[in-house]
Amino acid sequence: MRLRFTPVLVVTLAAGWASAPAAPVPKAKAKTVEEKVLGKWKMVTSQGEPVRTPYFYIVYKKGGEMEFRREYAGQEPSVSPGKYKAAEPTDEHKFGTIDWTVNEGGAERGELSRITELTDDVLEFKDPDGLVERFERVKDEKDGKKEEKKDN
Repeated sequence: MRLRFTPVLVVTLAAGWASAPAAPVPKAKAKTVEEKVLGKWKMVTSQGEPVRTPYFYIVYKKGGEMEFRREYAGQEPSVSPGKYKAAEPTDEHKFGTIDWTVNEGGAERGELSRITELTDDVLEFKDPDGLVERFERVKDEKDGKKEEKKDN
């Protein structure tokens, strides 16, 4: 009788090990505000009105470097270098802030802009005077070509 229970016990133990939960998969670390804003952004509206020309871009680079770019048809772009510091969300600033300074025409200017929306494709600011500006992420040409191939 003892021999009959031994195989049953072994099968029961093996089944128990097989159904044990696997180790939890580590969660991806949430991106910081700086990581989210890296790249090139095109202004699409200012105070709710469409921006047509000149095309205005903000380019955020790693390490706090940035540039304002104004692009006119048929002309070289006007580029103003600057620096920024992105701050993480707080109770007062739900999406965080960007404190920036840019050298334009030999004069330095800057402000603390409050982020009012931040997704993979949209970045919206409200400046200290209440001006709201909305930007859309500019996709790399390489990415655009890949997307075109997928659509065909």
